[in-house]
Amino acid sequence: MLQRSSFAQKRHLDWTSARCKYRPTFNPGRHPFFSTQSIPRIPVPSVAPKVPIGEHSRRENPKHAPRDVFPPSIPNEVSPVIEDLVAKKAPAKVLRSIESSPKLLSFFSDGRKTRKLLDALAQSSSPIQSLQILELAHRLGHTLKQNAYESVCFHLAASQKWDVLFAVVRCSTQHIGSTSVRLLNWRARALMETRQYSFLQNILYEFRQANLSPNQKTYHLMLTGCIRNYDMEGAKRCLGGMKEAGFSANATTHALISSSYRQFGADLEVRRNALASLPDLQPDTQIVVVNNLIQSSLEAHDLSSTLQLLTLFDAASIQGFVTLVSSQVDAEGFEPRAVSLQTLTNDLKPNADTFAIFMNHQIRSSDFEGAVRLWKTAVPTRISATPNVIASLVHAYFLQGRGNTAIRMIAGISAQPSSKDFLSLMAGFDHGEDAPPLNISCPALTTRICNALLRGILRRQGLAPVPEIFSIMYENNLKPNNRTLELLLSHMNHAEEPRPRTLLNLLRNLLPSIRPSAQHMHHIISCILRDEKRLFIDSAWKTPMKGGPRRVNERYRRIRLLHLASFFDPTAGLALGKYLSYSQRARPILGSLMDQRVKSDPAMIFLRIRRDAVLHLDIDSAYSVFRTLVARGMHPNEYHFGALVEGYALSGNFASAQEVMTAAQQAGIKPNIVMYTTLIAAHARHRDSKSAMRAFKEMVAAGIRPDIPSIDALVSAFYAADKRETARHLLMRLWTSIQPFPDSLLNADLATMLSHFRALQPYRSKGKRLKIPQRYSIYHHVKRLLRAHKRYFGPSRADLPKSDKEW
Repeated sequence: MLQRSSFAQKRHLDWTSARCKYRPTFNPGRHPFFSTQSIPRIPVPSVAPKVPIGEHSRRENPKHAPRDVFPPSIPNEVSPVIEDLVAKKAPAKVLRSIESSPKLLSFFSDGRKTRKLLDALAQSSSPIQSLQILELAHRLGHTLKQNAYESVCFHLAASQKWDVLFAVVRCSTQHIGSTSVRLLNWRARALMETRQYSFLQNILYEFRQANLSPNQKTYHLMLTGCIRNYDMEGAKRCLGGMKEAGFSANATTHALISSSYRQFGADLEVRRNALASLPDLQPDTQIVVVNNLIQSSLEAHDLSSTLQLLTLFDAASIQGFVTLVSSQVDAEGFEPRAVSLQTLTNDLKPNADTFAIFMNHQIRSSDFEGAVRLWKTAVPTRISATPNVIASLVHAYFLQGRGNTAIRMIAGISAQPSSKDFLSLMAGFDHGEDAPPLNISCPALTTRICNALLRGILRRQGLAPVPEIFSIMYENNLKPNNRTLELLLSHMNHAEEPRPRTLLNLLRNLLPSIRPSAQHMHHIISCILRDEKRLFIDSAWKTPMKGGPRRVNERYRRIRLLHLASFFDPTAGLALGKYLSYSQRARPILGSLMDQRVKSDPAMIFLRIRRDAVLHLDIDSAYSVFRTLVARGMHPNEYHFGALVEGYALSGNFASAQEVMTAAQQAGIKPNIVMYTTLIAAHARHRDSKSAMRAFKEMVAAGIRPDIPSIDALVSAFYAADKRETARHLLMRLWTSIQPFPDSLLNADLATMLSHFRALQPYRSKGKRLKIPQRYSIYHHVKRLLRAHKRYFGPSRADLPKSDKEW
């Protein structure tokens, strides 16, 4: 009976995902309002709005009262038209009502009034109505100038409404018969932000079709897209094309490269060029460049360079930052690096993003109270909190165990501060906390802040409260984005550990409203990789007392889950095995990434290195992929080196594993606790408790505090060596490194102590598969999540375009 019920649950999710395959739900070519015939041979991405003229962009929600969806700045004389659009009246009726009203005809004949109306609607919670007004004005015979379309695109870009922006650019060509350099640049910006790199690479072709010459901003947008896509060859071609077009690299070019290049890792040449360009930049741009350089230095653990960069600011305004970094430099003994600094005519003042960067650094250092205290020092300076600052505060509060303080803070800037959704999130966790004072002049909730709230809630309460967060986003006219879906997949992959099929079902069901990305596939492939490792590699707790450890090539034959593809991008050459039942479901997602020409990023290449080195013990192939990473301009991090260490350790070549750790240290990457835990676990599989203890002592001597996995690995070494009593006493002694040992376990056996010890982790131990009741719970939460998403944001047949005859 239980098996039939489980099968029914799985079939329901599979059937639901089959109905919601990733495909465009709106075809602009079929509709006369969005015809593409005036743009010959130019590919148009299918990201146009899913709601035609006369349709409201938000679904009606019976749970909440109707909301005022148009801003109060709308002139009274045109309010009936907006109300008709909100009421989803047929466009023909809206046109007849305008033509029958002399007042409305007079309003639309005045281009200045129409443009003000368009700007107000483009900044409203329903910007699709600005597109509808543009079409209505055109049908009334009052076609506006191109600067009106450009102004609408400006406001749409500010609110990141890229789907509407695409349609506005397209309508300008249809209405006027031509386009402009600014409009095509706005289109290029939207293509870059939506990661449609294949269309972005063809933007110069669109300029030629329009008989226009691209300007330097066009090449800068293309360059930014290439860098974001980890396409260094494309970036070089873009710089070459810019030079051939007569635009030499200037200060703005170097500032742009420094801002986008951070994802590749710290690069001294990029830093020198950016610093040399500072005197020629505007003060606001100077702060952005310096902030990016500081963030890159902090992420590379280059604290000495951070101190030097801080000297570009006014000394009195950054004293707290200098004290903070100096204490860490003295404690860890970093050697200074020579950085040539330019003399600026004005001392820079740190802004809110500067504080957010150092707050995030404190959070990474586990100093959560220090992160909150750092922002409190900014309040007297009257620096207003930005979404980055609020997101950092939310993260710090949740990690402190004061999540309700973060929830109250967000409720204070929400459009519905007394919503019962906030009370539901705080239920059971109220400890009388008070929110900190925030200097926010114009509070506004953003998707980034909601994602920070989602991250904290997932860590504290799991998937159950996600529908309440969706409701909060809906009430504040926000929508989930790629990062929202990434957080959900990441939590399920690391905390819930479902089967890969469940992650794919969640991904595919949310794809009609969220474009897939390489970051989403990271978690799918990581989940499959973990399952395959369980099949072929045992931990030391399962190592037989006699004989050597069971290695990959000594296990009986089983089907491999991850194969190698004939192409490297976008999954670093990884392909799902053809025998997997869910491989067909992943094909549309992978096909979409390939169509967008998405390149493999460092995280995906890490998974490939780990697959080759750990699961197949093919170190030569892993090193070849490692060299590809470096050849593409990406800097390897501790995870790439750690995968090589794990591969050598599993094969028993501990000398080479130590050499890799030494090479990482020479590259400026300090061996972390994951590398040492890998070595300890490998010694444990070989039942070498002495070598495991020696590696553990080296880790402690290096200033790395033991965590639960490292202690678990060390204790398993003594258990595998048949020294169970020693393992028990060792666990009792090392328990105090995490928290005081509970008196109730003084007489407990090793198995009971291990069960309680592993429960101290924020996430569940990854040694066991979920049982059927646990899987039922995950299926239930996923179904509730999908229903809530469909209720607030998801498409339905009511949202699809109506027939052409109605128009």
